[in-house]
Amino acid sequence: DGVESFKSNHSTKNNMENNTISNIDSRISIVSSTNWQSNLKHYHPIAIEGPGPSNDPRDPTLISRHLFQQLRRHWEAKGQNLERLSIAPPSENSHSKEMLNATTVALDGKPILFVTQGDPPGKTGVAAISLGIFKCLMEYQFESGNGDDTMTRKEAFDQKIANEAPVRNNFPGIKRVLITLDDPKHIAYADREGIFMELRLSQLMEYLSQEDEKVRDQYASESKNEVGAHVKTTPSLPETIEESIDHRMETLTMEAHRQSTSSNRRSTVKAPRLSTKQYATLQEVTKSAFRKLCGEITIIHTIERERIPPWSVTGFYPVGLDLGL
Repeated sequence: DGVESFKSNHSTKNNMENNTISNIDSRISIVSSTNWQSNLKHYHPIAIEGPGPSNDPRDPTLISRHLFQQLRRHWEAKGQNLERLSIAPPSENSHSKEMLNATTVALDGKPILFVTQGDPPGKTGVAAISLGIFKCLMEYQFESGNGDDTMTRKEAFDQKIANEAPVRNNFPGIKRVLITLDDPKHIAYADREGIFMELRLSQLMEYLSQEDEKVRDQYASESKNEVGAHVKTTPSLPETIEESIDHRMETLTMEAHRQSTSSNRRSTVKAPRLSTKQYATLQEVTKSAFRKLCGEITIIHTIERERIPPWSVTGFYPVGLDLGL
């Protein structure tokens, strides 16, 4: 159904042209925060993957509402409960203190966290669909089931956020966190609507390396033999992810070349672009890190799995699955 949930089995604990990196950072509540792990570990993360505007011209409103209904059915089938959860009211100085009820949407008691991966804003494609699903959940958050009162509260909410700055990050409720490459251009053009925290790929890779090292140290100490010594010298988890992506890129490139030189069959595979590696790494490291941190993750593909081109960035999703991440 385009939606998958994973629980970790690890027991180890628009005018972006004028936006410099510094003034972007100043508008985000927590940017490159050193305490991001403790801030995010109690959430249920959702990662949404799919093609950008040039490869997906569909109406994002229709697609996002369809995926939201699939998402709810997916969770219900797994016995997971989507619920409204009361949270601490906004501080006295918050410009969002007028919000009528400080609530969020939670899954089995864990607040929902949208994890975005630096896609630029667009009228169609994954960024637009992701924002649409986010807004569907916000509508759910403000539905009370009290007839006219539901509309009154939603209209008040719509009016409130309509008057906010283009980047709204201080209202209570569902959170969006932005993960980007360390590349300044990728940082500058990312969609920041509703973002309350921003992190770089290097931070997630460092986190995975540190967690991986804890497991290695524990295993080595419990295995006072050559096996324990071997574990200490094997590639780290981020290195393993990158090696798997390299292998997949090489395999696709060789198959594309083989098909292009064969006169007996039509070519069905394209060689991945060189830039695909960094974005595929961002995709797989992000999912792995958040599953590790939060113990679980829900992944949504905006198109059917059989329609995902294997040479596209989204098409590298089997890397994490094959590694059990």
